[in-house]
Amino acid sequence: MIAIAAFCQLPAFAQFASGSIGATVADTTGAVIPHAKVVLKNEATGALRDSVTDNAGYFDFPSILPASYTLTVTAPGLTTYEQTGITLNQGATLRLSTIVLRVQSTKEEVVVVAGGDVQVPTDSGTSSQTLNKSMVEDISLNGRDAAELIKIMPGTAINNGLTQSQFGQGAVPTQSNTGPIGKYSVQGSGVNGAMTMTSDGANLLDPGNQGTQTANINQNQVQEVSILTNAYGAEFAKGPITFQAIGKSGGAQFHGQGYFYARNGVF
Repeated sequence: MIAIAAFCQLPAFAQFASGSIGATVADTTGAVIPHAKVVLKNEATGALRDSVTDNAGYFDFPSILPASYTLTVTAPGLTTYEQTGITLNQGATLRLSTIVLRVQSTKEEVVVVAGGDVQVPTDSGTSSQTLNKSMVEDISLNGRDAAELIKIMPGTAINNGLTQSQFGQGAVPTQSNTGPIGKYSVQGSGVNGAMTMTSDGANLLDPGNQGTQTANINQNQVQEVSILTNAYGAEFAKGPITFQAIGKSGGAQFHGQGYFYARNGVF
């Protein structure tokens, strides 16, 4: 049985929600620095990825999962550069500003702490809206289904028109084939099948049941949710509207929570 298990592993679903981080490294004169060492650290898990700049001084980390990262750049005879709090949303292509390394006279490090500004990708035509982990966890939902967050996305309307009279009332318990995906129109799209829903790359749409969900997504297990409306990549084979969720990847430290969630008309 062990041998059968070893040779019959099924491939996991690809997480199409991954993104990339890249930048150019140069000195104070503007000359690019090839072969500089670049290390990317996931601040939650501690996982490291390393690379070096090419002859044009450029580096790129593809297939990066949504998380907060620390970037460190080193080169012989030059100061060490470190930037923390780089937030990557699902599907984003981040091109950071040019990283400048100065000549090292004494031991010196340059540490940059990312602020609260939203980092907007500039080299992709993808039109999307993303809600981060804090929003997913803190926004009140009727039914604990993360797909209900579609209600607050721009351009969405329930199938009874733009009056939105069913907001907060059209939600259902977390069971299959009853989620909100089949009930909403986005930017004029049709209902019941015009929207695709994925979780970590797995398709959760049931085309044989009027485009409803085959499974609901627990709000507490989601890192981010996004809705893609235009000019997204070929890896998203469905559409024309794609609602995608990516699960939490965990961290290096043990943590958890205990809670009791109840809804009762008595309250």
